[in-house]
Amino acid sequence: MYEEHKPRACQYIVSRQICTITDVRLQLDRLTIDDVLWGPYTEHRAYCPFVSISLFCGYLRGGDATQRHIPKRVLCQFGFVQTIPRPLLPVHPGVLATIEDRWLHFADHVIRGLTLAFEPHDCSSNYMG
Repeated sequence: MYEEHKPRACQYIVSRQICTITDVRLQLDRLTIDDVLWGPYTEHRAYCPFVSISLFCGYLRGGDATQRHIPKRVLCQFGFVQTIPRPLLPVHPGVLATIEDRWLHFADHVIRGLTLAFEPHDCSSNYMG
C-alpha cells in the first residue's frame, strides 16, 4: 500500500504475476483514464504552492551532473492542458556553457501561453490524433 512518504512511483504496483517488460507494457496499455493519477502533486499545493520557475525549460546542473528539465512533457501534472512536446534536440557543447546564464535569466526561458486544464487529463485536440 502506498504511503505519502514513499516515492511517487510506489503508487503504481505491478502485480506479482508480471515478470517481463512485455507483461508490464501490456498492463500499462490496459490502463484507463480512471486508473491514472494525473496530478500527483496537487495535494501538496497547500504546503508548497506552484511557482512559475517550475516551468523553466533548459538544463539544470548540480556539480558535474547536468540534466535537461523539460516541463512541456508533463504539463498535466502542473494543471495545464497537455500539448505535443517538441522533439529533443541533441546537446551541443555551446549550450552547456550557457547553463548559468540561462538560469540567472530563467524568466526568459519559462514556458508561456499555457491553458489551464478543466480536467486533469485535458490535452490538445491533436495530442492523440
